[in-house]
Amino acid sequence: SRRPQGDGRLRQIRIDNFLKRQPDTGGGLGVSSGSSRQVRITDMRGVVVVEDLYRYKEVLRAPERCSSGQLLDTLNKLAAKQPSRELLKLTKIGAHVKRLTNHPDAEVARAASAICDSWLAHFIEVQSRQQLDVACDAACTEQRRRTRQLLAAALSCSEDSPAAVGIERQLFFNYRSLVGHNYWQAARRVTARLRSDASLRAAATAADADYKGLLAALTG
Repeated sequence: SRRPQGDGRLRQIRIDNFLKRQPDTGGGLGVSSGSSRQVRITDMRGVVVVEDLYRYKEVLRAPERCSSGQLLDTLNKLAAKQPSRELLKLTKIGAHVKRLTNHPDAEVARAASAICDSWLAHFIEVQSRQQLDVACDAACTEQRRRTRQLLAAALSCSEDSPAAVGIERQLFFNYRSLVGHNYWQAARRVTARLRSDASLRAAATAADADYKGLLAALTG
């Protein structure tokens, strides 16, 4: 059987998503201007190989055994990556990078400081991103409304109050924007705790309430 003619074009579009367009450098390879080079997924900043981090860590943990050039080469490789908090905690490579900010070689110290500043700025930016609500079907919308009603009753406030809306939104976000058994059980547990503890109700309705921290305490 013949494939539909559109399949080839669709496949090419998908492949093109992973190609980086670069101008012809005149390297004598006979490649015309505007040709494409396939980018490996490991070249992407957010893709970090754990084994690489451990390998870099072995270099940085004993800087006295390495030349400044070796340290700079490793730091430059690290600077091209953005490990997650979980990977930094797992490998503890951040401590070794931070220690190098006091290295006697000024260039090494600057490179280490730049990595620390870059990673910190990234985590602050991620933490400050506004959570976006997502569109829900009718059943999901009704379930979320029921949760806000429970929260409002526990807090003695209206269903559309900042506390009821903020807590439910954070709860919805915590459960990966899915309204299922785990979400509903957590909602019931949170409202029960709020009803029984005046200090928690006060924290939830405060003007500067930290809904993320509050839910961590209530559901932890």
